[in-house]
Amino acid sequence: MEIYYRSTRGGGERVSASQAILRGIAEDGGLYVPEKLPVFDRPVRDFAGMSYRETAMAILSLLLTDYTAQEL
Repeated sequence: MEIYYRSTRGGGERVSASQAILRGIAEDGGLYVPEKLPVFDRPVRDFAGMSYRETAMAILSLLLTDYTAQEL
């Protein structure tokens, strides 16, 4: 599922994660937030046994959907 981002002020276009990161601040001065929050495909308790890097990959891969695993 592709995740898109919109301004917290409600204006402007929806953008991809990479566009939101490059722009930093939305044109209307708001911050970019995901339109929808992704659903984790594993129980939260599984994260307790993961390294920081594994946890970051699991979460960021759901939020930054236009980046490859290698880029993350």
